[in-house]
Amino acid sequence: MIGIPRLLDGAQARADRAQVHQASMLLSPNGGPNILEQFSNATRQVARRVRPSVVHITAVHERGEGRRNGVEFVGSGSGWLWDADGHVVTNWHVVEDAHRIEVQLHNGALRTATLVGSDPLTDIALLKIASGGLIGATRSPDFRNVEQGDLVFAFGSPLDFRFSMSSGLISGLGRSAGIIGTWRQPGYEDFIQVDAAINPGNSGGPLTDARGRLIGMNTAIATRDEAPDGTGRFNGIGLAIPLPMIESAIGQLIDTGSVQKGFLGVRVAQPSGSLGLLGGGDRSKLGIVVATDAIKGLRSGDVILACGDQRVVQEVELRDAWQADEDGTVDLSILRYDGLNERMESVNLPDPWPQAEALLDYEDTLWSFLSQFSAPPGGVVVTICQANTPAQACGLHVGDIILQINGRDIRSHAQLSSSISSIPPGGTIDIETWRWQNPGSTTTRSATLAKHPNR
Repeated sequence: MIGIPRLLDGAQARADRAQVHQASMLLSPNGGPNILEQFSNATRQVARRVRPSVVHITAVHERGEGRRNGVEFVGSGSGWLWDADGHVVTNWHVVEDAHRIEVQLHNGALRTATLVGSDPLTDIALLKIASGGLIGATRSPDFRNVEQGDLVFAFGSPLDFRFSMSSGLISGLGRSAGIIGTWRQPGYEDFIQVDAAINPGNSGGPLTDARGRLIGMNTAIATRDEAPDGTGRFNGIGLAIPLPMIESAIGQLIDTGSVQKGFLGVRVAQPSGSLGLLGGGDRSKLGIVVATDAIKGLRSGDVILACGDQRVVQEVELRDAWQADEDGTVDLSILRYDGLNERMESVNLPDPWPQAEALLDYEDTLWSFLSQFSAPPGGVVVTICQANTPAQACGLHVGDIILQINGRDIRSHAQLSSSISSIPPGGTIDIETWRWQNPGSTTTRSATLAKHPNR
């Protein structure tokens, strides 16, 4: 009876040896590298290409009044070489209020840095160290090719583990988290979301594509957990500032030492927002939106503000006023959105009453109106177009949907604002729009940006 288990053990051993031999042959086809080794070698080359441009930053701060009585404390973060001349890019929050800044190169050399300038509203700072033996980061030539699902690599000094590298994917684009700026002066956020491991200390480090070309700068993590020291723990959501925003700020800081923001002159809302947002949420401009051209004397897009002397904001109020009129002729106060011109019209409202979808209450969504004209998905809806601004000059109207800025999809107010801020005053942007009055096609308009009046 003992011989049977031994026979079975021997058969299993032979099967295991055959399986091991087959796997080793497949993992080394024709003696060459397998696909995993090729991938490993590629990521090794990314590290070799990027590492010389990565730096570790030590920022020394001082508490109290006067250096003699003050207590120093040290913060650290990451950065990267913009060029061989010694310009170093990092996050503003890494060096804010530091009275001494030291930069460590990848080879261990230490150099003292000075602050050239900063843009707190995008959390970007520019430092300068002595040149000599420096290699600047290679920047991506066209950020428009960056998409969700792309492989990315994050470099920096997480938790003071200096010159580390992690990898992941782009989880999303155009994110905002409300972490830059203040309640009085909100910042500009258009983050790249990644799942590459990013932890405290990674701030300011480069984010690269699969070729080692810089596409962004690591700046924050989204987390609900905190370590004992109060810092956040990585939960799989890292945020990075996109390259176009960095290039705009750094170019101006090198040239002038300060950053100016471009200004278009529109206010926008998500298509899911209410029709009451048209006119910028001004309650005097809330009313009943006409969703069809079938009512004589009215145009699709007109807003009925009043019937006679009575303000109307819901269909039932207009119906009651119409029914109270003996001849069916009522004076309507209409806001027409070809320039926000309000005018009075005398209209014979139909009998029977218009079908339900012909008149929309201010509580209905913008999409409930725009979808009747086969509006494209996404984009943001113009709710205010300020007079004497680039927006008015290029022909934007209230109700237009902004789909793209310079070829990049726009899906939120924060993304639009950040895209515009990435172009200095005097720069030109291409705006792809859709208009419900001409639903068959989109239009690209060029606008030359003005200087932001407040920034």
